[in-house]
Amino acid sequence: MQMPPEIFILAFPKLRRSHIKAAQTMRKEELEALFLMFSRQLEEHVRMLAEGLDYSYVLAEMKKSKLIPEPTGAWEYYAEPILKIMSQIGKKNPNLKIHCFGDPFYESFSNETAVKLMILTFRALVTKKVKIEEWKKTLLDELNSNLEAFEEEAEFIADRTKKYQRAYCLYGLDGQKLKHRLSQKGMYTSLG
Repeated sequence: MQMPPEIFILAFPKLRRSHIKAAQTMRKEELEALFLMFSRQLEEHVRMLAEGLDYSYVLAEMKKSKLIPEPTGAWEYYAEPILKIMSQIGKKNPNLKIHCFGDPFYESFSNETAVKLMILTFRALVTKKVKIEEWKKTLLDELNSNLEAFEEEAEFIADRTKKYQRAYCLYGLDGQKLKHRLSQKGMYTSLG
């Protein structure tokens, strides 16, 4: 009987320091497969970094293709430590399979929601009136979209992890939730 795949989930907050620590942790590991929380649209570019292409060149290509959410500087601030370490990880693990699992629809929707919330906040400050129904609808839409994206991303990870004996996954603070969901799908999971 074949052993179920093992997936190690490294959960951490969206802080630059946490991204630096995650990058350092990844650099030490022997990796067969790596799942990153970046949008699936960036997967080919992340693979290029692991193959040794210059970081500045690949980042410029991402920006030119409009694959990075605006403002790009804010996104890059968090992503840079992980992206810059990819060439070292690729050298250490030449057969590494990289998968970006972020739902591109949700990323776009979430950015639009952030803009809506900023506008609602500005209106409330200017008019001194809070449009409760509009706030409620915006926040509920975001919550529902987030839940759908989580389920879709968990399915994506579970489906691709079946190909490997051991995979490594970088995830946000909901790592425990992902661990539980993947365990339900028969995978051996651990959380760090």
